[in-house]
Amino acid sequence: MLTVSRVDVIFGCWTSVSRKSVLPVIEELNDLLFYPVQYEGAESSKNVFYTGAAPNQQAIPATDYLLGNSRCWAPTMSIRARPTTSSNPT
Repeated sequence: MLTVSRVDVIFGCWTSVSRKSVLPVIEELNDLLFYPVQYEGAESSKNVFYTGAAPNQQAIPATDYLLGNSRCWAPTMSIRARPTTSSNPT
């Protein structure tokens, strides 16, 4: 599509896997990709406009809010989440 139809910009790639799959081609051809959904962060490219939220913009503030603003829910959730989060360090 980029070379045959001479497309300069792609709007799409709904998953991180699809974005990572097309990224080498986008960069090699020096084209642009607008990635419209949240992503895991820890990646940047001059050829990609990341328009969705990264974890520091969405998940981390939500977790801080939920765990920090309740005297009952936060301690209970912390105890229940600990086995899951400590067994999955990635």
